[in-house]
Formats: sequence, C-alpha cells, structure tokens
Amino acid sequence: ELLARVRVQLRMKQLYDELKEAQHKLLQADKLSAIGTLVSGVAHELNNPSAVILGYTQLLQTIEDIDLLKEKLLKINEAAQRCQRIIRNLLSFARVHKPEKSYVGINGILKRSVELLQHDLTLHKVAIRLNLDPNLPKTMADFHQIQQVFINILTNALQAISEMGRSDGEIRITTKYRGERLHIEFADNGPGISEELQHRIFNPFFTTKQATGTGLGLSISYGIIREHGGEISFASRPGKGTVFQIMLPVLPEEKEKVTAPGSDPATSSLSLSDHSRYRILIVDDEEDILDLFVTILKRKGFRFDVARTGRTALAKIEREPYDLIISDIRMPEMDGLELHQRLKAQGNKLADRIIFTTGDLVSPDTLKAVERSGNLCIDKPFDLQKVEEAILRCIAGFQSKDVDPAKGVS
Repeated sequence: ELLARVRVQLRMKQLYDELKEAQHKLLQADKLSAIGTLVSGVAHELNNPSAVILGYTQLLQTIEDIDLLKEKLLKINEAAQRCQRIIRNLLSFARVHKPEKSYVGINGILKRSVELLQHDLTLHKVAIRLNLDPNLPKTMADFHQIQQVFINILTNALQAISEMGRSDGEIRITTKYRGERLHIEFADNGPGISEELQHRIFNPFFTTKQATGTGLGLSISYGIIREHGGEISFASRPGKGTVFQIMLPVLPEEKEKVTAPGSDPATSSLSLSDHSRYRILIVDDEEDILDLFVTILKRKGFRFDVARTGRTALAKIEREPYDLIISDIRMPEMDGLELHQRLKAQGNKLADRIIFTTGDLVSPDTLKAVERSGNLCIDKPFDLQKVEEAILRCIAGFQSKDVDPAKGVS
C-alpha cells in the first residue's frame, strides 16, 4: 500500500511538471501570435526614422553652416533613438523570459505596450486616451507577463474597432488606486461582444478571428492575472463597446542588493586624468563599430588596441598587457563567448574583465551564456554614456581587488 502511494505521488509530480511545461509553451504560442500582428507595424515605424537618418546624412554632406549642421545632427540623433526604442521594445516583448517578479510601475508597462501598437493604432484611426493616476503605487509583478496581458486586450480592441471601419475609434485606459488594489480599465467604442459569446471569452482556444486568432490570448491573460493574485473581468453591450477591468494587489518591494550603474563610489571617483592609465582591447568584426569605439576611447583619454576576431584578440593578449576587453559576441572564427571561455580555462583574470556587446539578446542561448559569465553586457545600439559607465564599473571592480593597471594579468 505504501509503495502504491509513493507511485501515485511520483505520477502526480510528473503530471504537474508536464502541465507547467505545457502552460509555458502556450504562453509563448500566444506571444508569437501577437508578434506576428506587431511586425508589419514595427517595420513601418522603423522605416520612418530610418528615412530621416538617411536623408539628413546625405544632406549634411552639402551643409557648411555650423549651426545648421548641429541642428540636423540633433534630428539624426532623435531619429536613431526612436529606432533604438522601437527595436528594444519589440525584442523585450519577444524574448523568452523566466517568470520573475520585480518592483514595477503599471503606468510604465501600459505606455510601453501602447508604443508597440502605435503604428496600427494610427493606421486604423484609433485614438488612445490615457488617464493614468500619477500617484499609482508600484507593485511586485512580472513585467513581461503583465505587458502580454495589456497587448492582448489592446490588440483585441483595435481589431474589433478596425473591423467596424469607423474613423472615430477610441480606447480609454484608466488607472487608479482604490481599496489597497490597483485598478486598470480598458474601455473601447467597438462593436461589443454578443451575449451568447460572453460566457466563453476566457475559454482556451475560443476565438472570433477564425483566420488569425489562436484563441489563447484572453485565457492566458486570465491565468496570468490570477497567478498575480488579481482579478480580470469585462462588461460588454453589443453596439456599445467593451470594458475590461483588471485589479492587482499592491505588494511591498522585495529588496535585493543591486548596485545601479554609476552608483558605485569607486566608479564616480574616476576622473578624466585617470583614464590614460588603462589599456583596452576592442574586439569586433564590424569596421564601423571598431571606429566608433576608438573615437569614444580616444576622446576619453584611454589607451586602446583593436582586433577583428576572437582568435586575433587571443593572440594579442598573449603578447600584450591589457586592463579590460570590450568584445562583440557574434564574430567569425572565434566569437566573444568562446574568447571568454578560453581565457577562463587559462586562468586569465581578463575573463572577468570582458564587457560584451551584442544586438542578439533576444536569443535565449545568448542571454543564458551572458548571465552565466557574470560579465557586463551592453545592448546594441548603445548609448555613449552607458559605454563609459560600463568601462568605469569594470575598472572599479578590479580596482577594489587591488590589481595594478597596465602591468598585465595572468
């Protein structure tokens, strides 16, 4: 009898694990469906600032007036930052994330969600009206899961309104704090949901979009909100629109010891005159990226050297002393991760002083490899201030271990 009970418990554990894995796969399937909807809009959003960048760079070649030149360079910078914001938003949404709660602001997640859908909203003449409580408290929640819920609700409302063909479509988003809970409301002026379908809205695989829908969006959203200790409900009248309401508990921050970039006293104490003490090896197969880093480091007074592959970098490290390395991850012959592994195997302390750069953090394998290394990583495209912060943090890290710069490491 005891053996039978043990077998039953083991089987229940196996079934539970299989259920959690299936749930994770459904979550990703729903996200992929949403990404398919977003891609065309994102492509258009990127083409606009790209046209600004290309147009002004060609125009700058003919401008001699310095003030006008600065004005146009500012426009190029703004357009490039817009590209960066669009790409990062999409990659962040697309990335496979381990469920993890952090102390987040709901208003910020809502704004990021609206940004992802902005092109389609404009295309279908659907206005977004934000009425967000500026004093809304933060709570512990999984940013990416909550964003997935918001994207699902907004996408459903947008598609329903666009199918009506109306030119005055509107989605009102309201947040408020009431009764120790966060209230989030999405109200649209779409066609509404017929009474005979309303009881099936949260059922898995139920959809009214036969050609494009998976029927997973709202059922997964329901599960996410319930897992967060919240509630999701809706009210709808045919011809009058639909209102979705979400309530989430306000949970206190679970403190972690995290050092924010630039907050380390050792980092902020480095002055410009200190920079010439440090020699940095830049490793990247893109000539323009190498040139950019050389320009940055030269202006800051650092000493530097360059290598176009991990293999070349490894050979240089054997001959020359360096204090830290800035390396791309994806390169021919030997990539940055393999360079890191080789240095680690040799017991070379430079392995811990590599700052990775990559535009590929959407890949789960790349993300895991960077996390395992424990090294700093800068996303491409990068902000110049973030580059300098990363360098100073890395220097501060090995300074705290009483390592003398420019004497080589082994």
